[in-house]
Amino acid sequence: MLPKSSRLSHFEFLQVKKSATTINHPLFSLLYSRSSHGRSRFSVVVSTRVAPKAHSRNQIRRSVYNSLPPHHSPAFDVIIFLKPKSAQVENEKLNSQIHTVLSEIRP
Repeated sequence: MLPKSSRLSHFEFLQVKKSATTINHPLFSLLYSRSSHGRSRFSVVVSTRVAPKAHSRNQIRRSVYNSLPPHHSPAFDVIIFLKPKSAQVENEKLNSQIHTVLSEIRP
């Protein structure tokens, strides 16, 4: 699990959402903007459309958080909105797709 310092607060989440650049993928949408904190911070959103049960949503969210790099360079604030298709995909495949898209982010 990412430490709390590497996750976005609610206020920061709203700021990033307003000014973010979006990358759409069949399994998720990724919003990102430059971080002023000097390190990357993340937020993962799993809606009830993806998994109706809270237990399942939390498992998916934790899996994604565990796969995220604690020190992603360059520093970005990133929000990952998972899409319903992501619930049918194995965690390893979802995590590898997220890493692929994260590696394509450029300032």
